[in-house]
Amino acid sequence: MTDTDARQESQITYQTIHRQPADLRAMSARETGNITAAAAFLKPARRVFTLGIGSSHHASQMGAWFLREAGIDAIAVHAFDALHYPDLYQIGKDDAAVIYGHTGSTGFTRKLLDALVAADVPVVAIGSLQAEHPGARVILRTTEPEGAATYTSSHLCAMAVTAALAVELGADNLREPLTAIPNQVETVLGKQAEIWPVAERAVDQRIYAYGAGPNEITATEMMIKTREAAFHKIDGMAAEQFLHGPTVAFNAGDLAVVIRVAGAASERVAAIARVNQAMGGEIWTIGAPIEGIEGLCFALPEVPEAISGLLAVVPVQLFASRLAALKGTNPDRFRMDDSRYEAAFRRVGF
Repeated sequence: MTDTDARQESQITYQTIHRQPADLRAMSARETGNITAAAAFLKPARRVFTLGIGSSHHASQMGAWFLREAGIDAIAVHAFDALHYPDLYQIGKDDAAVIYGHTGSTGFTRKLLDALVAADVPVVAIGSLQAEHPGARVILRTTEPEGAATYTSSHLCAMAVTAALAVELGADNLREPLTAIPNQVETVLGKQAEIWPVAERAVDQRIYAYGAGPNEITATEMMIKTREAAFHKIDGMAAEQFLHGPTVAFNAGDLAVVIRVAGAASERVAAIARVNQAMGGEIWTIGAPIEGIEGLCFALPEVPEAISGLLAVVPVQLFASRLAALKGTNPDRFRMDDSRYEAAFRRVGF
């Protein structure tokens, strides 16, 4: 075993990534009744707002995507904005909210929950087995509280339980594919060695990650996970947003992580990847290979585009974990093991 392997296997982050299939299966078996109850609150709502901060915001964005598959008028709003600009969103009794918070104690998310409950808005909360969400009509439980600050399994489970909620609300096209996700995540984890050479090259590279449709959100999650775990230089955004401006900063030798799955955006994402290759960049594709692209492709099982992010996020997590091991950073502590950063974070509440 190399020193890098030893550092990685000692990470709580890495261990948590690998328990995800078991966490998904346990959650699915445990939450069936709660999913049915939550659907009953959401179904009559005029609009459903999905709300969160950090990775929970990314989960809320993906959650809105799933709920729209069920015909629900779902709108993802950052929890800070919903709290501080209530007149712009007008979340009322005829609406409902799905609020994401692994611990339930994040400052602005908790204040928003209190405000929604006080306004008699039906709230479904999604959080860990021990999270407190006082006043929520139903709490959908994901995992045990995570020991690492990166929040990997809880993030995946939060997305997956919302997909199950969408199925309960009528997204029948997702029902069968969703049942296969735990086994498919296991398959993806079994191919982790394919990611290691990409991470080794990336230590000295500037990274840009992009996708479209639901995988725009996967790209932003890659950005937050890689920065949190490895403190590395990376941007993550929608493919079209990247093309219209930021791509002029892309240089020869930079790495483009292209999340490309079968669906409406597939060919456009491929075209943008070809632009980056022509600029002299290296391409790592997650999903389906791109004709004419030289570079590695991490193949994913094919699923409906709407839930493809449940699989695409897993190589993203593994990449962040491996890059942290290669660089010798601690992905578990949110840099709180550095006294300077700990003191700085005390200046602002979470």
